Amino acid sequence: NWRKQQRAAKRYNCRIWRITRNCWFIACWAADNRCTLHKPSMKKYVFLLFLLVLLIIFSNTTYEQQSLIPLLQLLLASQPFTPFLSQFEFTYWGRTISVEQSGYFHFVEFIIRKGTHFSFFGLIGVVIFYVLRRVRFAPLLVIIAVFILGCLDEYRQSFSPDRTGTIKDVYIDTAGAIIFVSFAYFVFKL
Repeated sequence: NWRKQQRAAKRYNCRIWRITRNCWFIACWAADNRCTLHKPSMKKYVFLLFLLVLLIIFSNTTYEQQSLIPLLQLLLASQPFTPFLSQFEFTYWGRTISVEQSGYFHFVEFIIRKGTHFSFFGLIGVVIFYVLRRVRFAPLLVIIAVFILGCLDEYRQSFSPDRTGTIKDVYIDTAGAIIFVSFAYFVFKL
């Protein structure tokens, strides 16, 4: 009789433990996965997928659809920093890009577009690094992955009207990944 009570108590306690454990998992899921007893978070993968979908969308749009000139003419009508920006000149795709050659708004748009390349691929690099952070040689793998992504992006852009696919943009993309991943690796110790 006593043994039956013990077995029943064990089964009851085991059932209580399972219910408690399941409630804990549900509570962790509801609390945005902030506990240690949950499956690995998928947020980093979803965010990486989101960035890659954005990359595909931006890569498939034409230059006219992406043009910032009307917005810049509206926001920067007084052309601020013209003397400062006039000091810079870039050679890109066989053309000289400067305030004097291209005009103020085209020059500012060029700076914004290349800065977006740099920072967007840098962000992609950091997210890939976060996904692979426990893998040996993760920073090197991230830089190779971003280089390949940049090559694929530029190859895709070469088929879009009024877009150019250049190795210079791939270098900008890879440099962004190197800088951002180095910053994440040494400063935040990801």
